[in-house]
Amino acid sequence: MLGTTEIEVAMASLARWRPVFHSEADFQFALAWRLQELHPNINIRLEYPVPLEGERGAIDVWLHDAIGAAVIELKYWTWKASLNVKEEPFLLKDQSRRVWARYDFWKDVARTETLIGKENTARGYVIALSNDEGHWKPAGDGSAADEAFRLFEGRVVGGTLDWGPSAGRGTRRGREVPHSLVGHYEMRWQNYSNLASGKGGQFRYLLLDVGAGIAKANA
Repeated sequence: MLGTTEIEVAMASLARWRPVFHSEADFQFALAWRLQELHPNINIRLEYPVPLEGERGAIDVWLHDAIGAAVIELKYWTWKASLNVKEEPFLLKDQSRRVWARYDFWKDVARTETLIGKENTARGYVIALSNDEGHWKPAGDGSAADEAFRLFEGRVVGGTLDWGPSAGRGTRRGREVPHSLVGHYEMRWQNYSNLASGKGGQFRYLLLDVGAGIAKANA
């Protein structure tokens, strides 16, 4: 059975082999490969097609084990950095639009909630990996446009998530719909790798067990 503990073990193992990635697709492939190596009896597919919001969508990682199907959605957010690992250069882009990243993260959580119990899906997980400390450190006075979507350490999130009054039309464009969450989720970031001193050198990840979040809300 693959659960939160097994994913954490896979992430720790992956960090020793691949402490940084060129892109989200690179991360997706590497994690799926490591999960397959650690659990050879699991069937794994990438970009697996599922019905989402009335249309055909795709799940980053789909797997099937002895107790049924599970889905994993991934995010990889980078702060601009130039790193060299095992003589391989990594030129990370500046993905500083945190407001959109956070909105899209919770969109994945909400979509995963709808899949649990449907399409024979028993479990769902959402993972964000980043070297941008702005995601796990609180900042501001609570009035930011994306305050409802923030992911800082220790925060508990649930209910309806929507933009704040200061969010402009450009910020909302293409992301106007609020997210209504069934579950409750506590933000617990874990260390992934530390490749350099200074900003952008440390990677941490956030792993949400969506099924556990739903159970917590219903307890």
